[in-house]
Amino acid sequence: MSNEGSTDSECELCRQTKKLCRSHILPDFLYSEVYDESGKKMIVRSAIDHSEKFRQSGYWEWLLCGECESRTGEWDRYAANVLKGNVQLEGRREGAVVHLSGIDYAKFKLFQLSVVWRASIAKGEFFKRVILGPHEEVMRSMLLTGDPGPHTQYPCLITSLIMEGAPATGVIVEPTEGRLYGHRTYRFVFGGLLWVFIVTRQQVNPIPGYLLERGEISILVRDAMEFEYLTDLMARVIAPGRQGSQ
Repeated sequence: MSNEGSTDSECELCRQTKKLCRSHILPDFLYSEVYDESGKKMIVRSAIDHSEKFRQSGYWEWLLCGECESRTGEWDRYAANVLKGNVQLEGRREGAVVHLSGIDYAKFKLFQLSVVWRASIAKGEFFKRVILGPHEEVMRSMLLTGDPGPHTQYPCLITSLIMEGAPATGVIVEPTEGRLYGHRTYRFVFGGLLWVFIVTRQQVNPIPGYLLERGEISILVRDAMEFEYLTDLMARVIAPGRQGSQ
């Protein structure tokens, strides 16, 4: 099947009428570790009703033209290399916090923005709780011009999730809305990480955890069971493994 549609439509990013591509809402590289034993069905879990859903492929829609898909794909590939350890970074751990430096701020921040923006423009049921409103157009402009903004604009807090001592890489959770420091947030779980996107008109006060312009970030490492909205869900994830080990 061709990656391009057969008819011309308006690209969601550049707003030009072109043939659109099959655009992944969540980057394609995330799905390699969330398939069932047959290797054919992706396992995705709901944080709302704790149900499990099985898909033959990742979430995609006809959203972007080829040029814009290449643009977001570059950011996705960079983030994939960072998360898989293929980018040389300086790192140290202090207790439950991992400090990393050497990240390309623009590429990684634009990757973060593109994820929450793609979720907002998506029509699929899985992303229905991500509604950026007027921020959607602001982010679109930032992505189109390659402007990551300062670290206090639309920051994202990242937490590394651990289940029974191992990274929780095998779980993708339906995005949900939350509040943090009085600001609206959208919470995603993918790639073994909890991503909390802070969406507000205000410049958010700097706190440890934001990606900084100098390419530094501090990531908290926590047990996934410590998060109330994930507790029941993660217990269901762990249970099959425990049964199999008995």
